[in-house]
Amino acid sequence: MRGPGERELSEKQRLDIIFLRGQGLSYERIAKKVGCSKTAVLMTFARYQKKGTIHDLHRSGRPRKLDRHNALNLKKSLRAGAFDNASEARAELGLDVSIPTVHRVLHSIGTRAYKKQAKQLLTPTHKKNRVKWCTDMLDKDADYFSTWWFADECAVFSCDGKGKRWVWDFPSKGLSTRRMKPVAQGKGIKQMVWMLLSSEGIVAHSFMSDHVTGEEYKDVLKNALAPQIRKFWPQGGDDVFVYAQDNAPVHSARVASDYLHDLSGRLDFTVADWPAKSPDLNPIENFFAHFKAQLRRERAPTSKMALQEQITSTLCKINANEKMKRDEGKECLFTKLYASMPDRVQKIVAARGNPT
Repeated sequence: MRGPGERELSEKQRLDIIFLRGQGLSYERIAKKVGCSKTAVLMTFARYQKKGTIHDLHRSGRPRKLDRHNALNLKKSLRAGAFDNASEARAELGLDVSIPTVHRVLHSIGTRAYKKQAKQLLTPTHKKNRVKWCTDMLDKDADYFSTWWFADECAVFSCDGKGKRWVWDFPSKGLSTRRMKPVAQGKGIKQMVWMLLSSEGIVAHSFMSDHVTGEEYKDVLKNALAPQIRKFWPQGGDDVFVYAQDNAPVHSARVASDYLHDLSGRLDFTVADWPAKSPDLNPIENFFAHFKAQLRRERAPTSKMALQEQITSTLCKINANEKMKRDEGKECLFTKLYASMPDRVQKIVAARGNPT
């Protein structure tokens, strides 16, 4: 008999407990003399009174197929990276047991199952550049980034297969049309969309073809970015406006990069020297996840034009809802995203450039 987290008591310890209790000693004094917890003393003496023995009784039920030795082997193999899941663990150690049994033992050794997250594959050079960029930004606070605009493209599908849409309906035989979710083959209709994120909300968005070229991205900069800069950042202002984009091929294409360089000179703004393969630094990636989650709540569109209308209306709703929160003195989504920038920088430095 033992208390939670304790080693099994020896036969001598159990006999001492019964003898000392018979001498009238308290449970606390017995625990100190024997060298165990008060709980172990209570449990040992209670079993002796009830069963008349200090020995462990035969336990009913099927004996465990994996003992403590197997658990230690699993723990050792897991630390060595020999397997990722229960199936691989069973094959690695040659265990003739079910998957749930392996799960149970893995839980008992203090492990938990985690879903693998898709992260960028980084080379040592990528990591070094990420750390250097973030180190230069360590002394910057959230207010510093409030003058930054983050831009990127994302693919939107009419039926992405994620999320659930709940509907109330009356019981009926068979499946009613109200309880059906239209699903096209694959992910349905695809629409590429460029978005421009500011601390106030989505400033602009533009629809693009499925295979974006440098020339098309130049048109987006000319027709979507430039008018917004002229509107929100008139020349001669005190603040320095920074435009941040990743190093995607269409962004670094000569026709687009030359135009952006010329535009930054004419409108007096800075283009951020963004580290390669750093989506975990860009808050617009988190906005994309929020945006797509909101989009999944709508009915699946049946045409590309309907999908574009749905994207525009969803962005307007998000902007309006977050503005209402801000006006009411509540923390809105965009404020949270920009406030997270110093923390993102610190995490990448702490992770030595690895994905966070």
